[in-house]
Amino acid sequence: MSLSNYFRNIIFCSIVFCAGYPFTSPAQNATFNLLQGEEVYSSYCSACHGVAGDGKGPAAAAMNPAPRDFTNGVYKFRSTPSGALPTDEDLIKVINKGIPGTWMPGWKGIISEKQSRAVISFIKMFLNAESVWDQPLPAPYLSEIAPEKSPDLINNGHGYYLLFDCWTCHGFEGKGKGPSSKTLKDSRGKLIKSKDLTRKDYKAGFTPHDIRKTFLTGLSGTPMPSYEGVFLIAKEDIDEEVYSLGFPKTAKEKFHDFVLDLPSRSYLDGLSDDERRKIIIHNEWSLVYYVQSLVKNENWIDWLFRNSPDRDSISPGS
Repeated sequence: MSLSNYFRNIIFCSIVFCAGYPFTSPAQNATFNLLQGEEVYSSYCSACHGVAGDGKGPAAAAMNPAPRDFTNGVYKFRSTPSGALPTDEDLIKVINKGIPGTWMPGWKGIISEKQSRAVISFIKMFLNAESVWDQPLPAPYLSEIAPEKSPDLINNGHGYYLLFDCWTCHGFEGKGKGPSSKTLKDSRGKLIKSKDLTRKDYKAGFTPHDIRKTFLTGLSGTPMPSYEGVFLIAKEDIDEEVYSLGFPKTAKEKFHDFVLDLPSRSYLDGLSDDERRKIIIHNEWSLVYYVQSLVKNENWIDWLFRNSPDRDSISPGS
């Protein structure tokens, strides 16, 4: 090697060293990412979620609702279709903001985004052998722009609240005291309470888009199903007498008016796909705004206790 090449190589290596040029391969970078994720998980997550990611950490026994089990691929809070795995951004949102009404805190400002993404990579390693963590995409139907809230829209949403039997779990007033509320169980067989919709500490978020996302994707592992694809209803589809069994008088009157205002089957059949889609979106948002309208103003006692981790769950003995 000539003297000039020797010095050229020294200068090049010095520049690379100062710039922090990564000499590692992609595989080495992935390994480093997992190691960093394991470190974060061990420090902040394992006490609740367990060393094996099964939700059975040493602190889990005293927690209700129980910490997430990462081994079965069941995730409540997603922007992906019902039953699908969440996106990385869905997981980042939960890590950053936490989950109101549970023991899951928000970690934003405590761990960096790089650490969050590293721990997500590590968490994915817990998924059971029968499942594959692919690259899930958000459901395309979540991107529609919300219409302006109006009394007519809220009134229409009340009808869908009754039609879809939301009241059986959440009650006619939305307080989470419907006739089925004391028998609800999650996928692990644990008793859970239905959400008190009059309080805005919604676990999946309280914005109109958050609520609509919950309706359309469901909450996997709970009795809350996906309502995607069911918002195009004709009046001929409804047996009003059957549907309104058990309704109090005011609800029966509300439901009667709702059915009268529904379009006929022949009218819907004569519409284009785009026109039918507009009706579906309108009806989805109407239920969103009705549910939001159920929220009551909090007094100072409500504010003090609204983040109680045990609010939306019950112990098997209660």
